[in-house]
Amino acid sequence: MSQTAHYREQHAEIMDLVGQIQALLDPVTLVAQSQQAWQLLIQLSGKLSIHLAAEDLQLYPQCQRSSHAPLRVLGERFARDMQPISRTFTAYAMKWRGSMSIASNPKGFIADTQQVFSALGERVHQEETVLYVALDEGPEDCLVAVPSYATSGSV
Repeated sequence: MSQTAHYREQHAEIMDLVGQIQALLDPVTLVAQSQQAWQLLIQLSGKLSIHLAAEDLQLYPQCQRSSHAPLRVLGERFARDMQPISRTFTAYAMKWRGSMSIASNPKGFIADTQQVFSALGERVHQEETVLYVALDEGPEDCLVAVPSYATSGSV
């Protein structure tokens, strides 16, 4: 098992929720199923929060402490570049609090969701194809500790 397998599993869970929400992105569907959309958004927010905390508290600092200069640079870049994405997602989740906000403006929810999910999908892709590959192929001092509180299914 690769040292980033747990983070990759978290990505799969996050992207599964993204897909479930995307399946509801039709104005008529959202009015009828706004409660389901909101519940999925709550689940996504929770999983994403835990994943981001694990990266911020363990993954990125571990990279930044590496003796391997390219990995240090990647750790710094990924930590820095995640900040605006995280702020955007937080603002999005706060804006769409409650099923009534979704049902009363389904087109707005769709537009915001597509924008946020596009950025999130690109970020996941970059982590999977750049950062996690570098970690899995990196030197011994790049070993990533898996957070003890983060077990499959809890993220």
